[in-house]
Amino acid sequence: MALPAEHEPNFKIVRHGFPDDARCLAYDPVQRLLAIGTGHGLVRIIGDLGVDYLLRHESDHPVNHIQFLINEGGLITACGSDTIHLWNYRQKTPEIVHSLQLNKESVTCINLPMGSKWLYVGTDKGNVYFVSVGTFQLSPYVINWNKAIDLSCRVHPGHVKQIAASPTEPTKLLIAYDKGVLVQWNLATREVDRFPLDPPIKSFSWHYEGKMVMTGNVDGSICVYNMKKTSEPQQKTTPHGQGPCRPIPIIDWKHNSDGDQLVVFSGGMPTDDGLPVPALTFLRASKSATVLEMDHPILSFVILPQVPFVSCPQQPHALAVLLKGELMMIDLVAPGYPCMESPHAMDLHEAQVTCVAYYSDCPSDLVGALTLVGCKQRRKGYSERPWPVNGGIGRECAAGHQELILTGHKDGTVRFWQASGENLQILYRLKTASHFERLDELEGCDKVSHAIKFIELCVESRLLLVAGISGQVTLFRFTKSESMNTIAVVQIPLLGASPSGNAGEERAAVPSVPKEIRRQKKVISRDSTHSPDTSDASGDEQLVPFKVRGAPIKRAAGYQPELACIVPWPSTSQSDTVTVIALNSAFGVIALGMSNGLALVDIAQCALIYAWSTSELYGSDPTPAIQLQMGEVSSPSPVELDVDDEDSQISSSSEAASPRRKPPMSPKSSPNVISLFRRNTVEFAASIRERYREARRDHTDRPDVELGEDILLTTPERQARCQSERGGGIIRRLTKKKAPVTRSVSFHNANKTDEVETPRDSPTLNRNRDATEPSPSISSQSLEKLNLGAGESVSSLTFIHSFSRRNDARTSPCLWVGTSAGASIALNLILPQDRLISTVVIAPSGMISGDFPSGFHFDNLVVFEMNLIHFSS
Repeated sequence: MALPAEHEPNFKIVRHGFPDDARCLAYDPVQRLLAIGTGHGLVRIIGDLGVDYLLRHESDHPVNHIQFLINEGGLITACGSDTIHLWNYRQKTPEIVHSLQLNKESVTCINLPMGSKWLYVGTDKGNVYFVSVGTFQLSPYVINWNKAIDLSCRVHPGHVKQIAASPTEPTKLLIAYDKGVLVQWNLATREVDRFPLDPPIKSFSWHYEGKMVMTGNVDGSICVYNMKKTSEPQQKTTPHGQGPCRPIPIIDWKHNSDGDQLVVFSGGMPTDDGLPVPALTFLRASKSATVLEMDHPILSFVILPQVPFVSCPQQPHALAVLLKGELMMIDLVAPGYPCMESPHAMDLHEAQVTCVAYYSDCPSDLVGALTLVGCKQRRKGYSERPWPVNGGIGRECAAGHQELILTGHKDGTVRFWQASGENLQILYRLKTASHFERLDELEGCDKVSHAIKFIELCVESRLLLVAGISGQVTLFRFTKSESMNTIAVVQIPLLGASPSGNAGEERAAVPSVPKEIRRQKKVISRDSTHSPDTSDASGDEQLVPFKVRGAPIKRAAGYQPELACIVPWPSTSQSDTVTVIALNSAFGVIALGMSNGLALVDIAQCALIYAWSTSELYGSDPTPAIQLQMGEVSSPSPVELDVDDEDSQISSSSEAASPRRKPPMSPKSSPNVISLFRRNTVEFAASIRERYREARRDHTDRPDVELGEDILLTTPERQARCQSERGGGIIRRLTKKKAPVTRSVSFHNANKTDEVETPRDSPTLNRNRDATEPSPSISSQSLEKLNLGAGESVSSLTFIHSFSRRNDARTSPCLWVGTSAGASIALNLILPQDRLISTVVIAPSGMISGDFPSGFHFDNLVVFEMNLIHFSS
């Protein structure tokens, strides 16, 4: 039951990751805060760990320029709507104090010197305006473009690109125009000092004494001018050679207290390198130039000084670089300029996030173990210095429990984040693509990808199940130390072609002969490297997107792959994708829902249990037979077990017995039987049937439905016939074949009298049935009401303890299956006591069909005693 929208408000508490469509960058050297403006009207202010605030404008116009009121708790933003805002973030809820709208002109740059009461605003018309910070009113004082340029120049200089006041004389302004014009304007006398037009100037930076200025030019050169003689440069150099170079859009000039100077600029690379490569160049007086190439275009950068005052050596120690999609912090003190690790989850989208899983109330030892192994994964080449933007005090969140967020990425990595507070802290990184190898014939196929689609984590057993979009599913087990092992491989059988348009009719008419799946033709004992190789034994060639690297590999502590399931593709143009996964470590079973079927895998034995197509789930015999093909096996001969009464006991309690190892037994050689049948005796199957029937008979008002023994038991004549018809295969029936079961009471029919429907005519099913025994079944009319489509898939899987039948006195392990047609099916799980000898047996329970929406998921599913289902979604 879903709450109305007015009773379920959604509040956005915090945002994680790099801001989308970042545009500009600003830094407060006193408060040590960094602000990032975005193209959606948002501003992120970050500082120390836990300091991450979001400012939102009323409109979604991009924030093109941003400026701190240094050490005053204020922020100025200029948006794409030509509106300038003054923010006050000193209070608990930041808000806009003043706003100013420009008419007929657009803001192209802003500048606010430290301690100044006037904001300088440049426009696209080439004019410079002055705004009072106190009143946010425009001053009548205006620098018009035609007053600033030389009278001999009859061409408009373009928009104002950069404005900066002299560090020592605030009345002198440097104004750079887009077309390469640079002038010095005296606010007191209105006098103008002009710089030469050749080469055109793109950017500039003051010397801290205010006596010189350094310019970055269009031709990639750098010039130093003396402010007493601006007609010609005092020094000119081209850092990247004398050939043609690209422009230098941003340049900064800083000094240390010992006189060592640092010049940082972007651009200026030679043009003969082909496409422009985003790069930063570092120049020091006593060292050669250092170039750092970036993966993304450079939007802006700012040098972080230790001294905030611009009229003295500022001693730069770090560099914040805003890239298109990334924020980098570079250490300017360490040799080689290494990057610095951020405490914020700015690299959350380093690889595209494809899925997210959230877990609350996690055991503290799990978080501690992840932290311990994650510390050993620290990236190499990073600076040892702490994060320099460490201003602010984070809000303390009263989190009484541990929370984890797992993110799956396009490159096949899974990241574990601690989310107990407002900030995300990386704990551990897992690479799931390292144990898969792409096939040569699918090298150019776009559908073959390591991207993560689903993540399931059991916080108690620490098992992790990861499914990729190409049909690869991997089970990981957490280990505290290094180990060398191989990966068990289970290949899911190809579950038939796509159903036809008359899928509903086909499902309504269940065939009398049960469909069968094929099981592995070779088994390797668990003591031999955990590597049973499961594949389809039908002889048909199957197309798989990946192959598992089979050689033993030494793996680091943490999550190590233990089992890989491969879902085959019908063709290169049609991939059978995994639609949902479920993991239950107590049952020792994983369930894989696919676009056309369902598969169950035993993780204790690393073997396939059952696999159904979607249409078989609606049949009266959802438990298929398993056919094992005979053939030569290169693996060691399996152990043939003699199952006595004690070993064949099946536990139907709500808790699965913990698996235990048994000492290996000597193998028995047989000329006719090579494969291991863990359930290879008629007595074992009969014991399962009788114990399950006795347990059910005491707690249900419906007698169990039984089949003829000639179907369950294999006579020598039947064995000979099966071997001749199937090329030597041996038909094994795992459980007693069930007759059709009634549909449980749905929402709309909960108050109606139950009617026992006539079963479908099937000589095989009715041969040995007692005439006086009720025979409930699934009606074809109820199936027709589901409006089953041709492309029905499994959309939801949930392992729970529930009442699978009406009037059950106790719950039992069940798997609830939801389909895209709006139907739900319950399957009973019969758990043996010794999982190393016997695997899980699936017993059909019944189907609940209702008007559930397509793609419905079982969230917080509760099954009541009268088979009424309440869905909390």
